[in-house]
Amino acid sequence: MARFQKARRIIGIILIILGLALWAGWGVRLVITAKALYVHLKQAQAWMEEPPKPEDLPAVEAWLQEVRGEVLSLKREAAPALALAPYLGWIPRYGGDIRAAPFLLDMADGLTQAGLSALEALSPAFDSTRKPGLEALAYALNQGQGSLAEAREGVRQALRAREQMDVDALSPRLKRLVLKLDPLLSLLYDALSLAPEAPELLGMERPYSYLILAQNSDELRATGGFITGAGFVTLDKGRIAELSFQDSYAVDDLRKPYPPPPTPLYRYMLAELWLFRDSNWSPDFPTSARQAAYFFTYGTGKEVDGVIAVDFWFLRMLIEAVEPLNVPGFEEPLTRDNVMDLLRAARGGVPPGRKLGGWWKQRKSFMSSLAQVLQERLEKGDVNFKALFKAVWKGLREKHLLIYVKNPRLAGFLAQKGWDGALEAYTGDFLMVVDSNVGFNKVNPLVEERISYEVNLESLESSLHILYINHSRGTAADCDPSPRYEVNYEEDMHRCYWNYLRVYVPEEAQLLEATPAPLPELCLHNRRWGGAGLETLTVGPPEFGRNVFALYFLLPRGEQREQSFRYRLPQAVIRWKEGAFTYSLKIQKQPGTLSIPVEVRVILPSGATLLKAEPQPVVKGQALEFSFALDEDQVIEVKYK
Repeated sequence: MARFQKARRIIGIILIILGLALWAGWGVRLVITAKALYVHLKQAQAWMEEPPKPEDLPAVEAWLQEVRGEVLSLKREAAPALALAPYLGWIPRYGGDIRAAPFLLDMADGLTQAGLSALEALSPAFDSTRKPGLEALAYALNQGQGSLAEAREGVRQALRAREQMDVDALSPRLKRLVLKLDPLLSLLYDALSLAPEAPELLGMERPYSYLILAQNSDELRATGGFITGAGFVTLDKGRIAELSFQDSYAVDDLRKPYPPPPTPLYRYMLAELWLFRDSNWSPDFPTSARQAAYFFTYGTGKEVDGVIAVDFWFLRMLIEAVEPLNVPGFEEPLTRDNVMDLLRAARGGVPPGRKLGGWWKQRKSFMSSLAQVLQERLEKGDVNFKALFKAVWKGLREKHLLIYVKNPRLAGFLAQKGWDGALEAYTGDFLMVVDSNVGFNKVNPLVEERISYEVNLESLESSLHILYINHSRGTAADCDPSPRYEVNYEEDMHRCYWNYLRVYVPEEAQLLEATPAPLPELCLHNRRWGGAGLETLTVGPPEFGRNVFALYFLLPRGEQREQSFRYRLPQAVIRWKEGAFTYSLKIQKQPGTLSIPVEVRVILPSGATLLKAEPQPVVKGQALEFSFALDEDQVIEVKYK
């Protein structure tokens, strides 16, 4: 053993000497190239902040060629030194950077290749001989599939290199740079993954028609908000061949028979027919989208190939790409900062002395004007493409933009990315909180919500607490849930919150107890049928492979309510794999909501040893505490033995 250890020391010393010699031999070259790459990185950051103009694209291509040449040259010349880099992490201060050098160069290799290939594919969209805008972009995407595939492979190479890198071992400045790249890599890969499907979605093979659901998140519903408007758009080879927008109430043809609504709408809103505006009752967007498409075709006779849902928050992001936007009917240009307030003010209330019918027909006329101006800007290419791309990517990830298409192949792609708003299948623990405003008002911007969840992995008992705080002004006594068309939008926001709450959990979960939710005396159900004080809580039946706990409650102005559930989880939420137990939890975000604060507490079995937890928790004995804002779906994974 002693002889073996001595041999290891000798080999280690030889490797150190050889490594130092090699690194000294290439040291000057490495320093020179590193400085050049740093200058290039600063240029890249500048272009990320302010994308180059079309006339600057030749300079961008030349820059990419130069950077790529330096990267490939360095990889060739320093190959022997790079082979030793994984063994030199012990070097003080910069050992982590040296060990990461091969991966950093692989990232640079992949990204420069991706940049050149993407530029080759998309340059025709900015050809001065071609009309700029969506049509030119669709043409470039259709013709450049080969180059875009190469770009996608380059980003995949960069992602593989990034996965092998220990970012915590890097020097502080390099660590910051790599962490800044992480969201960009995800964005680029998602965008290039969509590229093969984009030509069909843009109508390059045949005209493609979409139903657009304008969802008002101020009146929250399962998939993002009450459907306040309906748009119909047809894309033909990237050209907007048809675009129209109308009030959601105008879609239905009431000369025809309509089915009864979902039971909660009948019980708590006295809805007697299931109409287009309430078609998004299911939290599974493909299900709601199919229902909306059916009602739209049933009422208008127009067939659609897909459904796109947007909420107020996505509109705000979209306006940033075209601001300032001059829209007829608005006294000042729309911007990201004022669009929410101006749209709310535009609806107004029934003016004194004016009949409800005339006001009703005109109250959402601004939607058509807004759609028309947006179409003109898109067709001209007069948009901030960086902000537009960011809005779409952020909207999809945060579920402010949902897409459903009938084509099974395209639908499979959207489902794989989680962009279809489906109530997703998951093998571990699962939680989705779904709120639906059933009070004929716009109070949701003033309702604060917090979620806390605790699970004991020994007893498999879970406790969920949802805190609601209504910050609206007014007296708690005045909680009439009837619609009030005489009030303006702001007054409609300062109302009591009538919420139909659904909690989706694993299918085999068993409810043990919950905070009582008696039928409020003021509700419409009690006015018609009585029953005040009866319990509204129901369990099941299962939906989409999930058990569901549902109830109805009133939250008056200025008050708060904590709704709690205690239930037992099935044993299947814990898996045994590779000599360890794994507990995983997926919390799915409801579309239309912002960053709801969430706290999760996982209690390990007595005597268990934590092996790994993601994201990083605060450890307090056997308890692991996670805190985050639910701005997109969140997965927690805990491994222990």
